[in-house]
Amino acid sequence: MKIKQLGLTLVEVLITLALGAILMTTVVSVYISGLSTNAQLRESSRLLEDSVFVTSQFTEEFEMAGYFARLDDYMAATPAAVPDVCSSSWVASVATLEQKMAVPISGYNDVASGFSCQGVTVLAGTDVVVVARRSTEDAVTLDSNTFYLQASPINYVLDSGANASNFDLNDYATGSPLALGAFLVNIYLVDASDSILKRLRLEGANFVLEPLVENIEAFEVDYGVDRSNDGAPSDTSVGADDAYVSILATVADWQDVTAIQAYVLLRSEEAVAKQTDTRRYFMGKAGYFGPYSDQFKRRLVVGNVKLTNIAMRRQ
Repeated sequence: MKIKQLGLTLVEVLITLALGAILMTTVVSVYISGLSTNAQLRESSRLLEDSVFVTSQFTEEFEMAGYFARLDDYMAATPAAVPDVCSSSWVASVATLEQKMAVPISGYNDVASGFSCQGVTVLAGTDVVVVARRSTEDAVTLDSNTFYLQASPINYVLDSGANASNFDLNDYATGSPLALGAFLVNIYLVDASDSILKRLRLEGANFVLEPLVENIEAFEVDYGVDRSNDGAPSDTSVGADDAYVSILATVADWQDVTAIQAYVLLRSEEAVAKQTDTRRYFMGKAGYFGPYSDQFKRRLVVGNVKLTNIAMRRQ
């Protein structure tokens, strides 16, 4: 009597293993591909969020440059030289803030390695922008260490909260005291230690460092110069017949700036598989950056902002 054998032959086992290996390879490949796609989407999403934040931050800040409440003539204390706010010897005082008030926008171009601004080492080759303005929020109570501005169309008082009695300007129509607002000086730079775009914000007599956006590859700024005194950037001998320049030398030139073109090159936090960045990024007067030929994703943010408070006084 023949006994019927149950089970698989060696050939069948080998075929099963081969098919299983093929299936497993396919599953693993799909899984890895999904991880890569997810990583790309995650990094793209983060770059998009950062670009929106940078655009919003710079638009608001630059539009408000030179906002000094109701004051028409803010150049009364025009200094002989551009205030070097980044210098370690620069200290906030009524005199130095009045000088910065007369030059509400200024900057440093393509800084050298080791350049320091108020104790922060700036990433070499990037730019630094300094903005002066009054806060849009009226002060309710005064801090003795903070500087405030009270202004009418023809006069102003700039002093610390410790001298509250000096703020004696009244509204012409009602006779009530005019509102006060904190005097702001904000410095935008890229920290060399961590490649983070940061803001140095004047608080009292000192600067407070605030991180804004991580993984900055490059930060470049061009300035639109108005030579026709109509509020719009125009051809200028300063820039060899170009309305936008990367740096200016004199106080008068800086006072003619009515627009800013800012370029920020963002980089993903992590490398992304199956991608090589071979693109070149145009960043105004600084020229092209790249190709980097690596696996990081990048996004170039370009913003042209009219310095509304400065430009409108010329229209």
